[in-house]
Amino acid sequence: MPVSEDTIGMGMPSALRKRTAQSAEAKQKIAEATVSATSAAKGGDDVKQPPMIGQPRNVSMTDAARIIAQAEEDEDRPEETPNEPVKEPTFKVTLKTTQAATDEIDKEGATEEVPISFEGKKVFAVDGFSFSVLPEAKFQGFHDKEVKKFFEKWGIRFHISKYRFHEQYDPSLKSSFMRDLFTSEAFQKNARRAGRKGLSNPVQSMEGKITKVDAEDLNATVTNMGFFDRIEENGILGASGKIRGCFEDIIDDVSCNSLLRQALLNEDHEQYDIFDDDERKELIFRLFRHMVIGGGTMCQYEDYLKPYLDTCKLLYKDLISVCRNSSTGQVDVKTHAYQINEVDGITLFPLEHGLNTCFVCIDSLRKYVTYYYAAW
Repeated sequence: MPVSEDTIGMGMPSALRKRTAQSAEAKQKIAEATVSATSAAKGGDDVKQPPMIGQPRNVSMTDAARIIAQAEEDEDRPEETPNEPVKEPTFKVTLKTTQAATDEIDKEGATEEVPISFEGKKVFAVDGFSFSVLPEAKFQGFHDKEVKKFFEKWGIRFHISKYRFHEQYDPSLKSSFMRDLFTSEAFQKNARRAGRKGLSNPVQSMEGKITKVDAEDLNATVTNMGFFDRIEENGILGASGKIRGCFEDIIDDVSCNSLLRQALLNEDHEQYDIFDDDERKELIFRLFRHMVIGGGTMCQYEDYLKPYLDTCKLLYKDLISVCRNSSTGQVDVKTHAYQINEVDGITLFPLEHGLNTCFVCIDSLRKYVTYYYAAW
């Protein structure tokens, strides 16, 4: 049967089609030679020759055999797909969920967090933070009877409240967390701030069109009150534990007539350097300074250090969360602490003053956030 050139190697690569065509040609040539030889042997000229493919070509028997062998070898190769575009490499990212190590997680409202490793840093992808108030939250230190008496004496009027959130917190999400907290319905209806200049009592709600929260990072690494031993070691206390007095300086409207207040506020005083810059960013230092300086010019100061230290210890325990490190056996603070200085959209403090106090303390394990406020 004649073989059409159009039907040879359809769908094959051009090189393979060429060799296949040459093989078929060679086979046809051999057939013609065989027929000619047979015809000559019989002496007949009427033998009908098979049709030829295209124009006849002079192909030797050796070349024909080689072409046939090459064509048969090519037929055994897997079929190639010519002109197929090269695919660009693709990368698959697998997001693994984790669960916070806490025995108090709100399973009904909790959502799974998605940690993503990016350039060696762990960040968390969350679709906003949601909050609910904890009206029954207990603050044993702040609500202690003796503490309340001291706060009245020191002129401190404060507000403290606690909220639960349902997503995983990471410091890289500070800005969005603060914005979501201060704009949440639970916070705006339950948190309080001072109303207007001259009234430091925090009775006004936080309702307003808040767009940005200025939150200063604080350190929270101190785990014992030995942090304040330097006060005695540097001669600020007398032999009986009484705070030493000095010539008065007025710093930020505060009467600094003791070495302790000089050490806390007066940058030009020799005692100021007993706490370095990093230590002054510790949450416990800011809290202690808040106790000593008080809530305004009506503050009645203590003559002895002990009431300040005892009160600070109780309040610090209300603001932080700790756990024991299984590898070192030491107690670690697991709280992220921030000082809120300004909130765009509302007047956070009726008077701009460096001793205004507003802490946001985030317990990322139990998923609680504590808000403490006291205006100067």
